[in-house]
Amino acid sequence: MKILNYSKLLISVSVLIIVSGIYIISSYGFKTSIEYTGGTVFSYNSSKQEDLNSIKNFLKSVGYETSEVSQEGNFIKIKVSETNSDKVVDLKAKVSNFNNDLKIESAETIGSSMGIEFAKNSFLALLFSLLGILLFVTYSFYNLPNNIPSWQFGVATLIAMFHDVLIVISLFSLMGYFYGVEIDSLFLTALLTIIGFSVNDTIVVFDRIRENLIKFNNKMNFYEICNLSVFETLNRSLITSFTVILIMFALYLLGGESIKYFSLALVVGITAGTYSSIFIATPFVLLINKQFKKN
Repeated sequence: MKILNYSKLLISVSVLIIVSGIYIISSYGFKTSIEYTGGTVFSYNSSKQEDLNSIKNFLKSVGYETSEVSQEGNFIKIKVSETNSDKVVDLKAKVSNFNNDLKIESAETIGSSMGIEFAKNSFLALLFSLLGILLFVTYSFYNLPNNIPSWQFGVATLIAMFHDVLIVISLFSLMGYFYGVEIDSLFLTALLTIIGFSVNDTIVVFDRIRENLIKFNNKMNFYEICNLSVFETLNRSLITSFTVILIMFALYLLGGESIKYFSLALVVGITAGTYSSIFIATPFVLLINKQFKKN
């Protein structure tokens, strides 16, 4: 089975996905939680379906024009940019007086400086993870037969990870724009988990390529060895990923509201990671190797 005969098509699909993802993110942006922007979120319990527009109009009348109001089941969430403790207490009392049916459950406040610091640390965590993996893969596959540079495997791994992360980020960009889904610290945790899973799957394929390079060094060319290695690891990759996706999908359906979107991010990311490990990482190794030889 010559999977890599379709390398050009697979790489074209990957490039299309990456370009589409960048376009979606630049067009729709993100709906972020107060962990990134700072502000206060009030959670109220209500026994009935509330008129959200009336609550929004009330908040505007008391000076909170940019407030956000949403209802999930019996819970009403009100998000405002206010962080001053006295004003937060005052607003909480005003909302309760405005609507006696709303019973306060919790109020969470994060300062704007903390939000900026958290956003910066999130970006650095992703950046250092990607760079660390690039260096690790390059070092791990050092001294391959036929003088094949190990950095080619590192770059291909990075492209595959970027593809996986971009799919998840662009999906949540769309969900934030159309359905108000916010990204928070759990979303960052999901991204780092997806990166780790994707790298693990990719390294399994690359390790088999290294073994076959030694085993069939004088009998097969690099393309044939890569194709054989992908085919030999195909079942293992699919079965492992399927079991993880099944568990994550069960958590998405039954795990509750707090981890619903975390589980969804993992389902999408692990699915994308399985695809990229098989159909993107190795074709990009071949493409980079071919261009490197030409130059």
